[in-house]
Amino acid sequence: MDKHEDHYLSKESKVSMQDLLDRSRSMRTTVAQVVAWLKALGIPVPDVGEKVRTALRRVPRA
Repeated sequence: MDKHEDHYLSKESKVSMQDLLDRSRSMRTTVAQVVAWLKALGIPVPDVGEKVRTALRRVPRA
């Protein structure tokens, strides 16, 4: 059983970047595809590009 089968999403759901990564991995598809599906269903999703840029700013540089 997929670990997401018992976790339904609604328009009020808070979808995190980790949720997107987990769902894409378990569904064997890309994060972009999961984002597209969720948006088509009217479920708000974070801006993946902005999340990645924010995370990269926190990575120490040599």
